[in-house]
Amino acid sequence: MNLLEQIETLHFPAPLPKTLLAVEQTFDTPRVKDIHAEVGKALQESGILAAMKPGDSVAIGAGSRGIANLPKIVRAAVDHLKAAGMKPYVVPAMGSHGGATADGQIEILAGLGVTEEAVGAEVRATMEVEAIGQIENGPILYQGKDSMAADHAILVSRIKPHTDFRSHLESGPSKMSVIGLGKQYGASIMHAGGGRNFQRYLEPAARIYEANTNLRGAICPVENAYEDTAIIAGLNAAEIGTEKEVKLLKLAKEYIAKIPFDAVDILVVQQLGKNISGTGMDTNVISRLMIPRQPEAFGNVDTGII
Repeated sequence: MNLLEQIETLHFPAPLPKTLLAVEQTFDTPRVKDIHAEVGKALQESGILAAMKPGDSVAIGAGSRGIANLPKIVRAAVDHLKAAGMKPYVVPAMGSHGGATADGQIEILAGLGVTEEAVGAEVRATMEVEAIGQIENGPILYQGKDSMAADHAILVSRIKPHTDFRSHLESGPSKMSVIGLGKQYGASIMHAGGGRNFQRYLEPAARIYEANTNLRGAICPVENAYEDTAIIAGLNAAEIGTEKEVKLLKLAKEYIAKIPFDAVDILVVQQLGKNISGTGMDTNVISRLMIPRQPEAFGNVDTGII
């Protein structure tokens, strides 16, 4: 059954128009053709590789979201690090996902295609953490012992608009440091204050991770409207949480899919789930938030009933 046929089976407070038309929207956005080469370029041009020497161990943090081409990006990072003489391994960079257990988080990565066989490096995990500093008048920050055990740590961190709050820094390496490297402890502390904690603390947290940990930087894909990789950028630790990350977020907001109308009376969403967005439906697309103390004008369209 196609979407129009499904809509006709739904119940609305008013009759539907007699004729429903199918309209297709196309987006003109870039796409990375050679992921392996772009990852190598990101590691080189950001200076991440220059901070390492042959024989060093490197923890690559991969998250729980369905990033486009995630196994390929992680595999490329592993390949380039090995070619430079490093000893990489993969760690889950996520908060309480997978039941907040090491095995559960390894299972989540496997479900995303990130396995030792697929990426060419061992996947290690623990939920144990150590405190690495505290934001002035703010929360304590943590790092998992799985990434601390390496000489260096890097993140594979997509940059995109967040679905729960608006700020100059949203989903990206500054946030992934706190709730990814920080594991369940970091995630629970930050989420306790809702979006306002992220709005206040991501920028100062980035400076603490730069100064007090082995974090060397991040490989940051930005996706296009078709949820494919548009660009791959590299940020070293000193650039995370700065204007360089801000500019990539602005680019991600330009690329994201948008409803091509100023106002919609009824919006019918065919599919939702955590694999699509933490809120089930991407609030940036549907223009509906309904989260206390966050602005409701969250997108480009006035959405009536969903």
